Amino acid sequence: MNNSNNLIKNTEAEQSILGSILLDSTIIEELEQMLSEDMFYHEEHKYIFSAIKEINKRNEVIDIITLTEELKRKGHLNNIGGISYITSLSTIVPTVSNFMSYVSIVIEKYKNRNIIDKFNKFSLGEIDDNTLIYQLENDINKANQKLIKKDSSITAISERAFEYINDEINEGIKTGIKFLDETIGGLYGGELTTIAAKSGRGKTALALQILRNVIFQGKKVLFISGEMSDIQILFRNIASLTGISVVKMKNRNLDDKEIVKYIQALSIINQENNLYINDSVNTVSGIKREIKSIKPSLVIIDYLQILDYEGKEVGESKFADLSRQIKKITLDFNIPVIQLAQLNDELKDERPKGDRVMRSSKQIYMDSNSVVYIHRPTEKEALNYCKTMGIEDIRELRRREKGFGANLSEIIIAKNRDGESGFRPYWYIGNLFSFEECKKIQEI
Repeated sequence: MNNSNNLIKNTEAEQSILGSILLDSTIIEELEQMLSEDMFYHEEHKYIFSAIKEINKRNEVIDIITLTEELKRKGHLNNIGGISYITSLSTIVPTVSNFMSYVSIVIEKYKNRNIIDKFNKFSLGEIDDNTLIYQLENDINKANQKLIKKDSSITAISERAFEYINDEINEGIKTGIKFLDETIGGLYGGELTTIAAKSGRGKTALALQILRNVIFQGKKVLFISGEMSDIQILFRNIASLTGISVVKMKNRNLDDKEIVKYIQALSIINQENNLYINDSVNTVSGIKREIKSIKPSLVIIDYLQILDYEGKEVGESKFADLSRQIKKITLDFNIPVIQLAQLNDELKDERPKGDRVMRSSKQIYMDSNSVVYIHRPTEKEALNYCKTMGIEDIRELRRREKGFGANLSEIIIAKNRDGESGFRPYWYIGNLFSFEECKKIQEI
């Protein structure tokens, strides 16, 4: 329970903000742009901050005496602990230099309280999943905006100017998948990467793993989902970060520890405020509108073959035209795009290669700068990996797979316009929606 309390309140930070105002009342103008009384956890602090705002509105001096009189006038002096409590606040901080740190803490706790409140309503069935995600995003964005207003300082402007110039170098965005970054070199503006696999092989999981790695670099990502709702995508990301099963989240069956983990994961995902999930846009023109509005660093489309087509072509020509339009997006907006695609079911168990395995149109392969396939090795292929990993036989491999909760997979770079192709074994951990290098299994 202490962990839960630490998530939703920080008494010292609230006291330090109020003490800073009594020490230097000039900071109230800035504080009013970032804080409201409802962001304080303790009722007495809400009363005090509200009284301070009233005094400031009348252009009066804010000190112990005027604050005491205002609280007395409103009938709240006894509620906050009397003049002795106000006096104690005035001595709680030696300087106001750290007041922005206290503000950040109070806003963070306020966001956490809102998350818990919304999740409890969701658990009780008072709101549905769409309302949950909308309200969470809305509350968090509002709270974040309070801090963003601070960014008119010369320091922030200088940082943005440096970032703008630095962007011209265009070093590419790292996927966070070692093999891909070493071989492809990252994701660059004007380039299209296709991740393709048969159903159930983990192409969405790989895309979401890249998504998480990119947003944690501070980059903005737009995820277009044609298969799953925004809440399902969010649940998968939380599962990967926490180990909580998606089924437990869907069934609203989380214990106290899991709720804490859930809140922490949401906070991590939202702290940069740079993830945008859209499950309603299903046309190329709609994707373009979103890009113009959001201005993302990376776009991920899940997946190409289920986009609604707005042209006149039919059959394979339709998908060829869709592919060319997606490629044009990368050039028109100078951003990298990852599109997911299905492989032909006739492929059976053979390792995919070339353009012939792509469902719907070979043009998808032709338009891509890089093509990544995900493959489940056959018994014969898996046996070769057993030898390199020091595993005795297939039975031992399967036993380890079961213990690790994973399936042996291959990430294949089938096309690399600027370098070599190749493949490498990875463990696909289905319940965590992530891929790990094979050496990890030896640590079991």
